[in-house]
Amino acid sequence: MHSSKKTRILVSSESTQCPGNGNIPRSLEQNSIYIRTIQEVNFSMNRYKELQDLLATFEKDFEKFYDKSNKSAGTRIRKSMNELKRKAQEIRKEVQDMKTSEPAAGA
Repeated sequence: MHSSKKTRILVSSESTQCPGNGNIPRSLEQNSIYIRTIQEVNFSMNRYKELQDLLATFEKDFEKFYDKSNKSAGTRIRKSMNELKRKAQEIRKEVQDMKTSEPAAGA
């Protein structure tokens, strides 16, 4: 059995309670970066799940085409590959936008 542990994040301009670390002073800018990072991690896992779900929908058509030589399944595979290509381009653009919007490290 897998149990899920939830962590509550308290945000203030004075300090943030972090599990195991006590109070860590944070500026509002640091808080927004910290929260944005958590949101990006959740968002990235959602994107990964979207890709997994999309790929899972292809399985039956791959089996029908490659194992049973079903030509209609081949047409559906080509359509699915275009859908995967569009999703990949969308994620690539997001990644690039996120990279360019972050402040430079060490600056």
